[in-house]
Amino acid sequence: MTIDSPSGPQGITAEGSSNINTAGQVTSVDIIADGSQYRLSDNPQVTFKWETDLPADEYRLILYKGDSDNPFLRENTKETSLRLNLSAPENFRWQVVLLDEMGRIIKSSPIQDFGTIRPFRPPLLVYPANNQSLSVRGENEITFYWEKVQTADSYRFQLFKEGSEQPLLSRKTESVELKLEDLSLLSAGGFYVTLQSVRNNPPAGLSGESTVSVNPFTIEEFIVYTSPVLISPAENASVDIVSLRKRGLPFSWRQDPRMTSFSVDIFNSQNPETPYRTVQTDRTEFTLNDLVTGNYTWRIRSYDKNGRPAPESPAGQFRVTDIPALPAPVVLNPRDGAGINMENYNSLDFSWSYINGADFYDIKLYDLKNGKTVFEERVKGTGYSLQDLELLDVGTFYFEVRAYKENSDLAVPTPQYSPVSRSTFSIFLQDAYDSPNIIS
Repeated sequence: MTIDSPSGPQGITAEGSSNINTAGQVTSVDIIADGSQYRLSDNPQVTFKWETDLPADEYRLILYKGDSDNPFLRENTKETSLRLNLSAPENFRWQVVLLDEMGRIIKSSPIQDFGTIRPFRPPLLVYPANNQSLSVRGENEITFYWEKVQTADSYRFQLFKEGSEQPLLSRKTESVELKLEDLSLLSAGGFYVTLQSVRNNPPAGLSGESTVSVNPFTIEEFIVYTSPVLISPAENASVDIVSLRKRGLPFSWRQDPRMTSFSVDIFNSQNPETPYRTVQTDRTEFTLNDLVTGNYTWRIRSYDKNGRPAPESPAGQFRVTDIPALPAPVVLNPRDGAGINMENYNSLDFSWSYINGADFYDIKLYDLKNGKTVFEERVKGTGYSLQDLELLDVGTFYFEVRAYKENSDLAVPTPQYSPVSRSTFSIFLQDAYDSPNIIS
């Protein structure tokens, strides 16, 4: 008996004088060059065929997986061929047995080996679909995506203008999508994308690259808007919070005239992921006067009358600083380090220098000996007279003063203070007309 298989030579002779010629072929796909492996298509069917000059009532095809001696499949047929679905890549062994009308074995062919593999194919572009016509109007990016090839480690993507052999864009990526953000590469007309699957460790003797799929598409309408150009606040500008409260901080930008609405996101550095403020407007300028101190970024999204976006603006940066301090007043009386004889005095007078713009002065007298505040007042002028001397005792005191400005005219009242000025002095009692001591 003789069996011919794709992996074995023709005309191998076994016992007996009858021949069974066996051969396998794969429908709709190619046979690999060495003849022992078969590519599986998406819906694969392998056809087994044999010939014999022995009379047989029926034939039994026996299929084994790998090195197993237990049949994976037994299939009887009265024909000299049988079609089986072998969808999984695998190594197989097979033989044909001739049966008489009682189902008894007449003869068996030798066992032969063969294997199946999945074809390493290129991906097909999903979007844009094959020969799809696109209208690009106002988009700030186009995302190409394609089907996943299970055995691929990465993909080679190239974008061509129809009629050109020079790619506009060439990328190798592990993802099944690619965002094209530079729409200046495109225009109205025909284009095509080529895709190729790549594997890092191909089976021995096989290529690491698939064939190339060609995926044409057309752009019928191509209108791209420009992104906003930020004008104010200038990049890295700084404004103190008093100026912001008084005059406001103007925001302005230049924009494609076809844009009719704008969304401005303002982010504070304390929470850079969530907008501190979002302003919706149909103008290219506005003013804010209620921001808090901190570092900020801002960016603009703009839309045409149909709600189609222009590319988002780059992020701008600015800073709102703390309120500037008022100058510190100078304590004029009592001067620092002075000793004051309160004998025959009806009051203790305090004075300090005038600070331009100050509305009030906060003053305090503290008794160092008792550890208590004698008085604490807010006064308008640059002097104060303490009449209730019973509050005092001999000892050391300090007097402090700071200037204060309400800024009540601001949209959000924001007070200003000066640094504190301090004078330390002592109080004693001595009668200027005490009798002289007689010495001799």
